[in-house]
Amino acid sequence: MKYGKTTLIYEFFKVQIEFGYYKKGDVLPSMEFLHEVYHAAFRTIRNAYLQLQEEGYISLSSGRKTLVVYDQSEQACNQNAKAYYLSRKEAIKSLGQAWQVLLVPLMHQGCLRLCKSQMNFIKEVAAKLENGDLYVSFLLGQEIILAMNNRLALDLYNETVSFYQFPHTLNRKLPNTQNLQHLRLLSGKVIAACESNDREELYRIYLLIEQEIGGTIQSFIRQAQTDVPPQKQIPFQWNVYRGRPQHCYSLAAELIRLIMLDSVYEEGDQLPSYSTIANTYGVSFSTVRRVVDLLKVFGVVTTSQGLRASVIAIREDNILLKAPAVKKIASMFQEAMQMILFAFNHIVKRYSSRSKHRFSQYTSKLQSLQEQGVTFKSFYLCLDFLLFDNDCPALKELWLKLRETLILGLPLLESQAGSCGVKQQLKTYTSGVINGLESGDIHLFCSNLEELAFLVSETMKLMKTKNEKLSYKDMPSS
Repeated sequence: MKYGKTTLIYEFFKVQIEFGYYKKGDVLPSMEFLHEVYHAAFRTIRNAYLQLQEEGYISLSSGRKTLVVYDQSEQACNQNAKAYYLSRKEAIKSLGQAWQVLLVPLMHQGCLRLCKSQMNFIKEVAAKLENGDLYVSFLLGQEIILAMNNRLALDLYNETVSFYQFPHTLNRKLPNTQNLQHLRLLSGKVIAACESNDREELYRIYLLIEQEIGGTIQSFIRQAQTDVPPQKQIPFQWNVYRGRPQHCYSLAAELIRLIMLDSVYEEGDQLPSYSTIANTYGVSFSTVRRVVDLLKVFGVVTTSQGLRASVIAIREDNILLKAPAVKKIASMFQEAMQMILFAFNHIVKRYSSRSKHRFSQYTSKLQSLQEQGVTFKSFYLCLDFLLFDNDCPALKELWLKLRETLILGLPLLESQAGSCGVKQQLKTYTSGVINGLESGDIHLFCSNLEELAFLVSETMKLMKTKNEKLSYKDMPSS
């Protein structure tokens, strides 16, 4: 099963049934309800339910309620839940740190952008769940992310919540009157904030609910450790290319990195044969063919019949701006940059001071790049400086996937690096970054890097606009 919303819904209900939240004879939510919650097509939801039925978890029949048929003891349910959370104990801790850096700033902006209809929806949900159900956190968080109109962030949010497995089930396994009363109080405050259109207050309450969830999970893990042996740890993995061929895009990003950032292959060089690439990266021959086609679309390589792909100079006229892949990557690039820009101050505050021992190493790399000519590559090097060598595995995972997306957009950026306005700004901000590193002036380094990040975002926005204008011109006249 491809990892998409079908898998997300399937995995959620599978685990919730195995945890004992839904028991034999219980009725699962209607497809209409899930359509509102997940913003998924009815066919997507039905496919998830059909998979659950095929594996013996539910009974699905036309015109009737969806019943749980899976039967197991309460003890088995408890063991399943304990094994699940204990095997993810380290990843959950790490993911919480990454969430604070990358998603919390975006959630704040999303909360400020909530429209009246979204506030009303949140109010209605909170009213239904005022009995102290942690599920209100998922629905509130999802509406906040939707307000940002950022599919990449929404995918990350859904995968994160899926990894936590909606810990509202743990309330039943760890009955705590005080916690339930606190959650009821917070649900009431959510309603009040929505009624008064106080988005800052709503955001503050959301963070309190998230703290409640974190405390509930940690309490359950501490209790589980007393009677369950240590489990092999499972890391968090972000399947960033939902609905897209993961291997194809990841391998394309890797080859662009080797060509444009690491200079393993330079202009005029030939890439290895298709079979060599397939064997090196453990992918099929057809996947390599699709990757090379993608690189041709981005103006990175050219091919001739019977010959291997050859690296070419990055120029706008070599890029097929009208290609759907260019539009997709430009959109994903903008979404990744939105996350980075809103999280910028958090990233700098958390990691810049830890990186002082590597100032000279990165200064020489940046100086070497600048000597080769004005380039956007300095931006990628600076973000690596801040994020790559961190001590948080989940943040490193998120950065590597965001980095893939940004690298896919590098040919589009570089095609604009020589234009008059962009060239001068690139030179100015890169020099400021280098001066900040040389002098150890974190403020100078960060202020110029932030300006560089805005320039990157605006340049990609320009390329995306060009793509849309070209596509519009090709539309048939009425």
